Amino acid sequence: MKKIHFLYNYLSRHNYFFKKKLEKILDYHEWASERIENEKNKKFVNTVKHAYQNSLFYRDLYNQHGVNINSIKSLQDITLLPSINKEQVRKRSKDILTRDSFTKLKGYTSGTSGTPLVVYRNPGAILEENAYLWAHRFLTGHQPKMKSISLRGDLDANTLEGYDPFTCTLYLSSYQLREENTEWYFKRIARFKPNAIFSYPSSIEALCNLLETRNYKLDIPYVFTSSETVYDFQREKVKKVLGAKIVDWYGNAERSIALEQLSDETYIEAPLYSFNEYFPDHIYTTSFLNSIFPLIRYEVEDVVQIDDSSISQNQKIISIQGRKDDFLVFSDGTKIGRMSGTLKGVNHIKYTQFVQNDPSFFVVNVVPSQGYNQQDEELLVKKISSKVGEVPFSVNKVSESEIIRTKAGKYKLIVNNFYNRKTEKTFQTEEKDS
Repeated sequence: MKKIHFLYNYLSRHNYFFKKKLEKILDYHEWASERIENEKNKKFVNTVKHAYQNSLFYRDLYNQHGVNINSIKSLQDITLLPSINKEQVRKRSKDILTRDSFTKLKGYTSGTSGTPLVVYRNPGAILEENAYLWAHRFLTGHQPKMKSISLRGDLDANTLEGYDPFTCTLYLSSYQLREENTEWYFKRIARFKPNAIFSYPSSIEALCNLLETRNYKLDIPYVFTSSETVYDFQREKVKKVLGAKIVDWYGNAERSIALEQLSDETYIEAPLYSFNEYFPDHIYTTSFLNSIFPLIRYEVEDVVQIDDSSISQNQKIISIQGRKDDFLVFSDGTKIGRMSGTLKGVNHIKYTQFVQNDPSFFVVNVVPSQGYNQQDEELLVKKISSKVGEVPFSVNKVSESEIIRTKAGKYKLIVNNFYNRKTEKTFQTEEKDS
């Protein structure tokens, strides 16, 4: 990566306008809940009216459903609007664009659940998203120009490292995390002494697995994760090997929702980023960031656990459990998620993956590390059995190459090959508490 590239990125994302947006978002975090709620109402009404007046997609949709746009006066009226899903966005992405779309920049989702979506953003939305990310880091304890390492696939497969002097960021390859490079990664990180690492959960786990094989340990304050579900055992491993606390940011490529993790590992909504409606197996999200590509009551197929005691203006999320298919589902309709808890305290394991092909049985694939023994496996079986009861399963030792990943290269703890929308309708599900 050339220096001119870093300079361009820095100037486009860390300029005067970025600083103003960062100040504004930091200020949002100090607002009283009543003030936040009033501003949400304004943003919601403006977003809906702007979409209806300037987007062919929304004008068609709302006319088809008989929506009187003048009746939308606050968030209490949101249920008068139909929801939309990925398939609608995939088919009519250009029709969603509004008239002020001459500055549009194209982006893509990862395609985890099928064909990637094409989404559009304007420079202002990109800048504001960056400001939200930095507000989250700033409030946690990491500020711009503090030393950081990026382990997020920014480099090509043949490049080990690159350095951005404008942001004091060392880019390390996430594609070269192999046994023969273990010492190089350890020495490079130890010599650089970062205050934080930015990484996908699966990449930081891979780094920890390498370092653990040689008993290498580091002392890094923070690891900021995003883009994948963070599992409890990954938090435990990062703390053990890097001495770091994982601080997660939950969002999506569509920029329709953002949840920021607090120090107690619960999450809250990033203030005034969006309005979210939570349901047992999905979320409807309405973004306030991107006026050229509005997403209103857009369905996100993720499951979150809400703290029912938290007030609606400051909704607290206890945990993010992943997509609706990230569950083991059994013949009686019982769904069990959050299997990551069964891996805590089990030693000498690099990766674990639960694979289910039918509702009466599942397989636990384990990639063992040096020292894995019968006691480790017995403990693992005991912990899993305490979660699933009498449901039969087997534990298989496999190689790392046999761990299943998505098309985007993401690692999933649970791979459910039979549970989909069609089978979902068959079950009257009863979700077990974790």
